[in-house]
Amino acid sequence: MHQDPSPPPGSLPDAADGQAAVSPATIPPPPRPGGHRARRLLAGTAVFVLVAGATAGAITAFVLTRSAAPSVSLMVPADAAFYASVEIHPSGAQELALSHLLSVFPALATQSMQAKLVDGLLDGSLKDTGLTHADILPWLGQEIGVSVGAGASGLSSVEPSIAAYVDTIDDSQTLAALTTARSSGAGSRFTDTGLEYRGVAITQVTPAAAGDPGGTYALVDHVLVLAGSESYLEEIIDTAQGSHPSLANAADYTAAVAQLSADRLATLYADVPTVLSAALSAMGGRGSELKPLLDQLTAFRDAAAGVEAVTGGLAVDWVVDDDSGQLTTAEKQALAAAPDHNSTALDTPANAALFVGVTGFPSIVSVVIGGLSKSLPAGASFLVQGVLSDLSGDAGIEIDPSASGGLGGAAIIATSAPAAAGQLLDLAIPMLVAGASKTPPSVGHTTYLGTEFSELQGADAVVAWTVTHGAAIIATSPGQMEAVLSAIDGGNSLGASTDYARTAGAQTADGAVYINAGQVIAALGGSLSHIPGASQVLANLEKIESISMTETSTSGHIAGHFLIEVP
Repeated sequence: MHQDPSPPPGSLPDAADGQAAVSPATIPPPPRPGGHRARRLLAGTAVFVLVAGATAGAITAFVLTRSAAPSVSLMVPADAAFYASVEIHPSGAQELALSHLLSVFPALATQSMQAKLVDGLLDGSLKDTGLTHADILPWLGQEIGVSVGAGASGLSSVEPSIAAYVDTIDDSQTLAALTTARSSGAGSRFTDTGLEYRGVAITQVTPAAAGDPGGTYALVDHVLVLAGSESYLEEIIDTAQGSHPSLANAADYTAAVAQLSADRLATLYADVPTVLSAALSAMGGRGSELKPLLDQLTAFRDAAAGVEAVTGGLAVDWVVDDDSGQLTTAEKQALAAAPDHNSTALDTPANAALFVGVTGFPSIVSVVIGGLSKSLPAGASFLVQGVLSDLSGDAGIEIDPSASGGLGGAAIIATSAPAAAGQLLDLAIPMLVAGASKTPPSVGHTTYLGTEFSELQGADAVVAWTVTHGAAIIATSPGQMEAVLSAIDGGNSLGASTDYARTAGAQTADGAVYINAGQVIAALGGSLSHIPGASQVLANLEKIESISMTETSTSGHIAGHFLIEVP
């Protein structure tokens, strides 16, 4: 590394000497296929930080057309703790699916409406840089991304190993945009230093005020790289030139992303142990209580997720690979639970706004208790383990905003020992509520559809409970209990509904989450009606029918599917 007497192309005169920079002539490369002619077919969010000295500008745009394979991951160092990228030019299949998806929403029904939104988002995010959408979209290339380096220095305020990558189809226009940004009012608060590393011109940006963020940037193989530190940018250049291993060729990364759909809009990857270590380090002493629980997650090695437009919505598939040799016995049992169609969904009222169901519930609780055992009162862990022996696997929680008195819900837990479970509830619930209630509660009994349930009368918090049809049920009110018993007795249940069956219930799983978006939006509508513009926002959100997620664990990894359903 050596000082270059003249800053690289795109930089401004150094504020210290006031001399103009001498920019060597550059010949821009020919545009690659799939330029900006179709840039307004999609309004999405793909953000990168424009740190060319002065400001952080967010670029928000997707451009839909077929193009060459992405290359950003080839210059990301192999030891990256986190990496995310967004396709600016998805495939034709993704273009069609996205076009249909966007057209469903009133605010994005036409291409001109999408264009107006994209341009407005760009102009708003770039307002302090002196740039507009017209300065960005013509040179925006195939892909943008961000990476965070491994180790404690990844997000360090001294030498942050973080970088944003912006693929460009025109180096000269990219440099012109940087020059405009550097000459803006915000940009004038920084000074540039021209450097060179392995034949690549680098601009180091230094803030005038202590404490303000600086950084470095360079054009590397037609990719604008904006790094938090000079050392990390040098590592990226080494990677791009082949003298440092890249993430794209790292075994763990390739194994993780190979489990995702090959045709996707965005990719996310994380080295789980490194991320957890950084999280604990960032929390300092505050993370000591969570450390035993987080330590149990270090057996999980790598996580990856892919975003994809599908018929009827937007999907995110994700995987987490694990090292079974580092798993505890309880963790292995939890991951080995056989996937099923959760039985508690059939006990949940069809109009529930939220349902969360898991199988292997006793094993999951054992893992949590094991991680928190040192923080629990003496004997509590032994008591819980005794209770878990009477549970048979499935468990679920449902919430219904339409229940009387606002939010209501119930916990439904399958049990293999109904008599013992009933005795435990009869003993524990009055005792727990009495400790938190200002007035002593009394227990009453009601029979509904042939099933007797108990309820607290005169308590500040109303609770009802029973054990029936192999399930222990704890509801927030007698009315909510009756809704659950109606579902069990053959009334409308969530598990039997058409929408649940094609989303969260479409396949067997170890865990399932289902949100009835219509119920949630209807509840929000009343509370937000007084806010200007809320009706327009809600009119678009109403097009979302449901949000669901399923999770299944097999030997070596956990896989999940998240779906925003837009019919």
